[in-house]
Amino acid sequence: MSPTEIRAQPNYPWKLGLIAFVAMVALYLYLGYLPLTILVAGGVLALVLLFNALRGESTDPCIVIDEKGVFDRRLKCGVIRWEDIRRITLHSLSGAEYISLDLHNLNTYEGRRPVWLRLAAKTQRLSGMSPIAISTNGLDMERAALLRLIHQGCETVGQQNFEDEMRSRS
Repeated sequence: MSPTEIRAQPNYPWKLGLIAFVAMVALYLYLGYLPLTILVAGGVLALVLLFNALRGESTDPCIVIDEKGVFDRRLKCGVIRWEDIRRITLHSLSGAEYISLDLHNLNTYEGRRPVWLRLAAKTQRLSGMSPIAISTNGLDMERAALLRLIHQGCETVGQQNFEDEMRSRS
């Protein structure tokens, strides 16, 4: 399997920020005020966008798929090896699209992640998703194509394991 690099769409955070800003203005015009939670969320959004502006846009790939497995730098758990993937499912959560990866040794991968990401993954578990789930929003590849690549990688390893087992029996 040749390495495939998938990048985030350019200016995706800015587009989301603009949509959130317009929604906040519309809510203010409708209600005449903004609830405290919306103000706090707007402040956090402004800080995140400021941080992204200072850091600059990365040209590094967001996801790399190769013969070893799947690497999504946003998950912060390293390369997810093909043989560790037990099941792949599609999920939607509040308009966000995910490819959820059920893993044989989930604790190994979860142990590599920062605490704040493990806590954030708790909400994913409530919706039936694995804590290791690839967000497909804002990528330069369609979700269906990414799903096909992941299935292809898992099938390649499954076929290799089958052939190795048949050789060892002979």
